[in-house]
This record gives sequence, C-alpha cells and structure tokens, in this order.
Amino acid sequence: MPTPIGHTLMGGVLHQGTKTGKWNWKQFILISIVANLADLDYLPGIFVGSPNLYHHGPSHSILAAFGVGLVIALIVKFLRKGDFWSAFIIFSSAYFSHIVLDYFAMDTKLPYGVPLFWPFMSQYFISPIHIFSDIYKGSTNVTFLMSVFETHNLITMAIEMGILGPVWGFIFWIRRKLELAEINWQKHGRKKEN
Repeated sequence: MPTPIGHTLMGGVLHQGTKTGKWNWKQFILISIVANLADLDYLPGIFVGSPNLYHHGPSHSILAAFGVGLVIALIVKFLRKGDFWSAFIIFSSAYFSHIVLDYFAMDTKLPYGVPLFWPFMSQYFISPIHIFSDIYKGSTNVTFLMSVFETHNLITMAIEMGILGPVWGFIFWIRRKLELAEINWQKHGRKKEN
C-alpha cells in the first residue's frame, strides 16, 4: 500500500486537475487530507496496541468514499454556499483515489487488497499488477512509528514520488498551456473586436 506521501501526491494530482483559478493552498490541503482519510482505520488499532488490526477494513470501500464525499459536500453547501455536486465529485474522488492506489499496491498481509464493495460483498480485491510497493509496518505502537524510517519504506516513498510527481507535473504543464491558450485567445478576440 502506498505511504501518506503517495496518497498526498495523488491528492495534488486531483487538485491540479480540478482547481479553478489560481493555486489555493487550503483546497490542496483539504483534498490531500481527504486522500489520506481512509487510513484513519489505524487509530482504533493504535488505541488497543495493535495498529494494523483494523487496517483495510470498511474505510477502504466505495461506500466510504461516497459517504465522505457526501458529508463534505453538505458542509460545503451549507457553510460556504458552494456547489454540492462539484464538492461531492471532487471529495469522493479524492477519497476513492486512496482505495485505487491501495488496490494497485503489493499487500503482504491477509486479507490481501481492499474490501471494495463492503458491506454488499465481504471479498477483498487486489490488482494482479502491482504499481506500488508494500510498506513495512510494525505490529506494536512503538515499532509501527519506528517503521517509517525503515530503508524499504524510504525507497517506497521515493518510488511513489517518481511515479506520481511526474503525473502531477504533467497535469500542471497541460493546465498552464490551456490557461496561456485562453489568455492568447482572449487577447486575439479583443483585437478583432477593435
């Protein structure tokens, strides 16, 4: 499964692909948090001293992605008077991106994969093609926190940056080209009017 670095980079890809106007750090941070939210299922395990106990449970399902998207969209609608459907799509997608990355990651602990269709199916799904590596996670609270600095995990983070960083850069480049084309078109259109 990808690290928080990978999930944050994917949140950045989604932010870059869906943003309107100039860069907005608040939107980027919110989308990145939502892209990592499925891993809150570590918390109950940490409370009982076994961090991995509840990982890759119901929080890694399509239903959870829709539920989180719905809650955030309702908050946006009522607090900010924003567009419900845009917020729902963006934040459900950000959450679902976590599940997709985990689906394409190597998993070394049973059950392998993610419970994509929970609660309708108890089956776990994992891609036969692994784009992302597994990560070492200690089985106690102390070893879990220390495992962040394992060489294997640091290499995994570097690979994620190598895969998702260029994707983010490419989308940034495309958006910039489109923005420049729109500016040129607007200038050209104004000259014709004069």
